[in-house]
Amino acid sequence: MGFYMATTGRAVRLFSALKDLQRLLAAVSCAVVPVCNAFVILLIIAAMYAILATNFFRLRSPEYFGIYIHMCILVRYH
Repeated sequence: MGFYMATTGRAVRLFSALKDLQRLLAAVSCAVVPVCNAFVILLIIAAMYAILATNFFRLRSPEYFGIYIHMCILVRYH
């Protein structure tokens, strides 16, 4: 009789752990869209700084600021 109760107890703990896991997955899935929005806003801001830097410093240092795509890379990684 005791073994049967222990097995039942394990099953109950397993189902409660699955409910917690479902709750965790639901919270993570709800957080994906806001994180993607923040990433897009960050990319837009980096692009704005790259455009400004390309326009301001293009004549002073053309090897770094002459091409917009190079400036996008520099703004993000420096």
